[in-house]
Amino acid sequence: GTALTIEGTDLDLVKEVVFSGGSKVSSFTSVEPAKIVLNVPADAKDGALKLVVASLEEVASTQEVVMKVPVIAGVAPNPAKTGGMVTVSGQDLDLITGVVFGGGKTGSIQAGGSDTEITVSVPADALEGAVSFSTAAGKTVSSASSLTLVKPAISSIAPTDVQFNNEITITGTDLDIVAEVKFSGNQEAAPTSVSLTEIKVSVPVGTTSGT
Repeated sequence: GTALTIEGTDLDLVKEVVFSGGSKVSSFTSVEPAKIVLNVPADAKDGALKLVVASLEEVASTQEVVMKVPVIAGVAPNPAKTGGMVTVSGQDLDLITGVVFGGGKTGSIQAGGSDTEITVSVPADALEGAVSFSTAAGKTVSSASSLTLVKPAISSIAPTDVQFNNEITITGTDLDIVAEVKFSGNQEAAPTSVSLTEIKVSVPVGTTSGT
């Protein structure tokens, strides 16, 4: 996305510049016998350039271009909430095209970011671990510290003396991220209703007394 200047001789004969990885540029900002200025494609890779003239002959550059790697300064908040958002700070973050959380779960970059800050959604099924960032140029970088995740907390369960198929109410904090309730007796059930501070769930047949 930035301007690149190529200097040499007889450059006004060049019709196309090919970057490593196959990205091609045939529309130049300016062309002179001693200098070409062009914009670097987003998916250009590290390596030498090839200059192609009208006769289709190619000339390779002796120097190689190197694509920038974003710098990750931090990911906040940490702990983060699954299904929520995190803010990534650093440098050259506008180059980032992909974000992967723990467990190989892909996040979504939100609109309105900048080169120093982007907002990313945390997948509901993300796991704890480092967050990996990638660019269209194939560069990757990970957060320096692992991202931990918010865990639900239970404050009360009512009623505690209950029959099969009857509903119990669990109160607490961050319960909106609960996907499943596991009962003693190796039974489990999905909540019938979910909110930030309360979930309701029916007790499955086969449940035994316990946590």
